[in-house]
Amino acid sequence: MKKIFNILLCCVAVAFVASCSDDNDNPYAHTSSVKVTKSEVFFEAVASDGGVIEYDANGDVSVTSSADWCKTQINGKTINVSVDQNDTRYSRAAVVTLHCNGDSATVSVVQKGITFRVSTEKVVVSTNEATTASCTVESNVALEVASKPDWVTISFADGELKVNFDANNSGSFRTGMVKLRSENFTDSIMVGQYDFETDVKGTYKLTYYRDAEHTTTRTLNATVKDNTILLGGMNLNVPYTFDESTMSIVLTSGDYVGKASSNYIYLIFADALAEYWTEFYQGATLGAKLEKDADGNVEAVFNSSYSGIDYSTIMLAKFAANSFAADYYNGVYQVMYSPVLTRTVAK
Repeated sequence: MKKIFNILLCCVAVAFVASCSDDNDNPYAHTSSVKVTKSEVFFEAVASDGGVIEYDANGDVSVTSSADWCKTQINGKTINVSVDQNDTRYSRAAVVTLHCNGDSATVSVVQKGITFRVSTEKVVVSTNEATTASCTVESNVALEVASKPDWVTISFADGELKVNFDANNSGSFRTGMVKLRSENFTDSIMVGQYDFETDVKGTYKLTYYRDAEHTTTRTLNATVKDNTILLGGMNLNVPYTFDESTMSIVLTSGDYVGKASSNYIYLIFADALAEYWTEFYQGATLGAKLEKDADGNVEAVFNSSYSGIDYSTIMLAKFAANSFAADYYNGVYQVMYSPVLTRTVAK
């Protein structure tokens, strides 16, 4: 049995050697007459002529490209590859083919699409003195400023967009839009400059309608302090926060504002007709964005939207105890339809 196994093993070895010999002596085996030895053909979105393909060949070589935006030129044993700018956000690819004596070799050329991202929608500074603020910006093509307010200058360096603010001597806050262009793409950021002590705090008029039909108005003096608004004639202090990203005075439902006789007064918000209201939910907000009218005076309209309902009414609700709970609800002290804060800016 051992003898038979050894004989079979020898037969396999002979067959293997014969097979290898047959491969080496195969008259049909073919070596390509062109071979790529090096390729550097990955491009950013901008136009470039820096691509290189190096090759060895036994004979004359011609080259073709599968895309019009990808161009080639033979220079000795090197093929120079150039690409047009890619004006889309999408990467693209082309195939460069080398031809020689009926043989061919291919190389894939890849080019990135345009990248353009700004890290924020707003750059706001809380000083009226000249100052600088910045945000990050990412772009693989040249950026330019399409438009801007005349009181800022814009520069780009090392992935940063720098906003230089002039001193604000206008007597009030100011906002504007900076429009950026990256080839075919645009984006905008809001820039703002204010001083909280002089441009937010101060004396305003609070005007509202006393009825849903908007037939009768009432105007109160409203003094905006650090974190409350004192309503003259009512002796109520309405808590607020200031959102500088939107330049808005923001009220919150469920906040306590003071007493009227034996009742405790809390904030509730409602729609224009006071048919839908926030009831006893704490945390809904009603904002008034500080804006300027045609004469440069400040106007801030209170409104917000929740679940498809627009809220624009402030309800000063009475409670029998100092608790914002339905069990103590005691009716409405005052309803302010479409309230607006206004302030005359000294020229």
